Amino acid sequence: MSLVLGLIIGGALLTMGVGTGAVLRGRRRAAQRVLPAPAPRNTVLSERGFALELGDVIDIDKQSLWLKHAWLALEGDDAVAALLFSGQDVVVLQPGAGLRLCLTREVELSVGHEVPSALELGGARFERVRRLPVRLLVVGDSPSPPFDEALFSELRGLSGEVLWVLTHGGFCKAYAGRSLDAAEVEYWGGGSLTVTG
Repeated sequence: MSLVLGLIIGGALLTMGVGTGAVLRGRRRAAQRVLPAPAPRNTVLSERGFALELGDVIDIDKQSLWLKHAWLALEGDDAVAALLFSGQDVVVLQPGAGLRLCLTREVELSVGHEVPSALELGGARFERVRRLPVRLLVVGDSPSPPFDEALFSELRGLSGEVLWVLTHGGFCKAYAGRSLDAAEVEYWGGGSLTVTG
């Protein structure tokens, strides 16, 4: 009887050993499979500390925005803001931790060579909170801005209104809208592979 019991136990151990070997070989083969690398992102903005990239798609108030064009505003080598264009909407994005953005549209504004410290627009009063000399860089295949250098002014209203103004030699590009919380923005991804020339 001990011979029969020994054969049964030996057979069971042999079967377990063969099964274990097959499982280990299968795991080694699976580990040797190489998954394709993720699609490359246009990292010009993310390398400078921005939470979004050219080509990303976001939803704000149930409206999808495909961020197809962008300008980068630099003070020296430091990023100040990115202006990402989606049709008539312009997302003004600030670098840093989290999603710090404003949803704006271009507005007509005449300020001369310099933005005053306070102004009214559309019934709202805005006060200037900063003014910086910047260089404007084109991101990707975006259209060029009307000037390469500008005075970049940020103005804030009392109820979350924002006004971003670029001035150069008496010319002005102004964008008015509101600041958004990260909870108001739904991110769908995308990146540079969604942008075509």
